[in-house]
Parts: sequence; C-alpha cells; structure tokens
Amino acid sequence: DAGNLAVQAQSVEAIGVNPFDTRFPSGLTTSVLPEATGDGGDLILETDRLHLVDGGRLSTSTFSAGDAGDLTVQAQSLVEVVGVDPVNGATPSSLLARVSQGAVGDAGILTITTDRLQLAHGGVVGTQTLGNGDGGSIRIAAESLSLSDRSGITSSSQSNGRAAGDIKITTDE
Repeated sequence: DAGNLAVQAQSVEAIGVNPFDTRFPSGLTTSVLPEATGDGGDLILETDRLHLVDGGRLSTSTFSAGDAGDLTVQAQSLVEVVGVDPVNGATPSSLLARVSQGAVGDAGILTITTDRLQLAHGGVVGTQTLGNGDGGSIRIAAESLSLSDRSGITSSSQSNGRAAGDIKITTDE
C-alpha cells in the first residue's frame, strides 16, 4: 500500500502543467501506479486557502490493482478551482478521485469543507471510474458555492455495470 500524504499550510497553490507533457499538472497526488498492487494513500490538506489554476490538480487515483485513496480538503476561507491548462486547453484545474482505464479498484471519497467553494472557467471537482471499480462519493460542506463558465461537480462511470458515486452538497445559500 502507498503511504498517506498530509499537508498543513496557510495557503496552497498549484498552477499550470508541464509544457512539454500536459499529462503532468502541478499539484499533489497519491496513486497506485501501473503494474503495482495495493491501495493508494489518502491525501489530506488543511489550509486557509487553496488555489488550483490553469490545470493545477489535487488527486487520488488507481492505474492498476487497488483502491484509490480518499481526498480530503479542509480550507477555512476558500477553495478556488479555475481554468484549464494554457498549453492546449485539455487539462482542467481539478480536485479528482478516480479509477483509470484498465485499473481494478474503487475511487476514493472526495470531501471538501470550506467557507467558499468557487469553480470557474472549466474547473472541476469530480470522481470517476473508467476501469473495473466504482466511482467515489463527493461530500461538500460550504457556506457558499459558485460555479461558472463550464465548471462543474461530477461523478461518472464509463465502465459497464460499475456505479458512479453519490454527490452530497450542504450549503448555507
């Protein structure tokens, strides 16, 4: 099994992607790599502000045999997920828990607790299964939630007979 990744910081930013290979965005990730066996670690972030911009990403995933870890974000003031990569526009800024194509395992649970959650210009919060496993659930607790300009909160399954996760959003607005 992979270890957990826990980060405590006043502010966290992940901006952009590798201009030579956009499959590698800036950010934090835990995963079960191809050819590996075992569960991925959890990613736990505690901060005042989280900014994911121009393809920046926080993710847990499985590319092989094993469950992806859970992704938990506790941001006192703000979680902002904005834009897509400026290189080719294919990689959105995202908080993501997923099962990749060909993998066997379940996606982790994605939990966000914050005062303000803002998604804009294609930013995504999501769980996904493309392989042989169920999608993870999404749990959001925010005082305010704003989605604009092609942004979204999604849970999807593109695998026969596999379930997408539930989405539960609690907000004061």
